[in-house]
Amino acid sequence: MIAQGSPKMKRKLLAPIFLGLIISTTSCGIIPNQQKENNLRRMSYSDFIEAVQDKEISRVLISPDNATAQVVENDGSRSEVNLAPDKDLLKILTENNVDIAVTPTKLANPWQQAISSLIFPAFLLLLFSAPPILIILIIVLLRKK
Repeated sequence: MIAQGSPKMKRKLLAPIFLGLIISTTSCGIIPNQQKENNLRRMSYSDFIEAVQDKEISRVLISPDNATAQVVENDGSRSEVNLAPDKDLLKILTENNVDIAVTPTKLANPWQQAISSLIFPAFLLLLFSAPPILIILIIVLLRKK
């Protein structure tokens, strides 16, 4: 019955599905973000260690949540480096008189984590269960007439 419906009816039924797909792809991060706000230059880990040993680095701000560090060079320029699991890193930094700071980790409330982890699956369940329910309701209503 629905396959024989008018094109307008088909568009009205498919519009929520396409809208849901667009919303889910943007909220999942499938569409890449623009650029980072701070626009930092990327530095390789080996270049970072070499710059520290050459006394070109004055300060390092370590972010343990994403295993990166913001590096401030002696001339004031800033870079970002992905940190490698190096047990000697703190020793190398302190031996070369680099000012070290660590950003606090962002531990979310356990209830917030539980609720936020359920939002997307609930949205998907609603997204994919609503169209079949609507189709069933339309079929029932059309049969009554």
